[in-house]
Amino acid sequence: MNGSGTPVPDPALGTLLARANVQGWWGAERVASARHRVYRVQSREGALLARLAPLAPRFATSIADEGRVLARVAAVGIAPELLYFGEDGGLVTRWIDDPAWSPAELGCAAGAEALARKLEMLHSVELDMPVFDPVRAARAYSEALPAAVRDTPAIAVRLAALARELEDFVSDADCSRLAHNDLVPANVVGWPEPMLVDWEYAAPFDRRFDLACITALTPLAGRERDRLLAANGLLPAARRELADVERLVRLLSWSWALAERARDPAAPHPREWLNRLERAL
Repeated sequence: MNGSGTPVPDPALGTLLARANVQGWWGAERVASARHRVYRVQSREGALLARLAPLAPRFATSIADEGRVLARVAAVGIAPELLYFGEDGGLVTRWIDDPAWSPAELGCAAGAEALARKLEMLHSVELDMPVFDPVRAARAYSEALPAAVRDTPAIAVRLAALARELEDFVSDADCSRLAHNDLVPANVVGWPEPMLVDWEYAAPFDRRFDLACITALTPLAGRERDRLLAANGLLPAARRELADVERLVRLLSWSWALAERARDPAAPHPREWLNRLERAL
């Protein structure tokens, strides 16, 4: 039971909210998440997001570094207010009621400029922590695959190309500033002033990777794409270079979706990603 006598849907949730000193909460609704138990919690303080300690293996930033990142980006207004972060990865933040941005919002003038301001703020943050290692992430995704899948000729060729191209990119990457590194459209929420969510992969890395995540994984019309790139200060020559980074993002996202489908064949989200990415690669 919680403080109002309402049954707790997950005992670990009650423990997390007690540690976070959340008073007077009365309802919790499980929300979709590929790798976490996440709840929308109603409380006297308003709607909160509560994420329990991860159950599945992490291919991302360490839990301790994720907590440091969240504290910094929440303090400067890039992410929702952080109320609690535990040593086991459990966390409580403010809930953002607005849905993820649509392609139309990402590509309109107001949206492109607002997102560019947030990315400029993010990419000015310095943190002394290990840089993002997409080569390690890709290797982990590959190792998570059954051998029969990983050794399929078409898949093996694509995984080898991903590893080779990632190593080339990383060798020339500017990793002096913080980046989100998983900036899929679903992680941009709140209109008209966006908040960025899901910071598991955040670490110092090349800022081009964040923008490429948006442009590679969002169905933008040509004019919308040009507007978004211009708002982020990319000249035509730099946009041609970004196309190579977009290919890397699609390949890395494809390898993640392949590993997630192998882990949970019934999950619809990885299947949807694979279908979409297969058409783009």
